[in-house]
Amino acid sequence: MNNLFFKKAKKFITLKDVLNILNKSNKSNTKNSKLLDVNNIKEAKSNEITFFNNLNYEKDAKYCKASVCIVSENNIKYLNKNVIPVISKNPLIDFYKIVSIFYPESCFDNEEINL
Repeated sequence: MNNLFFKKAKKFITLKDVLNILNKSNKSNTKNSKLLDVNNIKEAKSNEITFFNNLNYEKDAKYCKASVCIVSENNIKYLNKNVIPVISKNPLIDFYKIVSIFYPESCFDNEEINL
């Protein structure tokens, strides 16, 4: 993720932290693995967390290198098998929750949203 505009507040969080923040459970035995940053699914690297919620990125999901991906139950089948999935009903919203942990100032972005 390009942190050119926002100051990073945390050096890392663990998968256990992610699960607690999102009120999720996971049978993975890697709950203490460190996640160093957030990133988009195409550019995510090992020790980063991303999300997948749009089939336009199916190819990127297949080759994803992130350690963890927030994904819907319907789309988990497209995700690289080496990535730890965190099942979510709304992957984008849950991803933003994690982004706000790393980059708290990002939630104060002045960009207007036209609804």
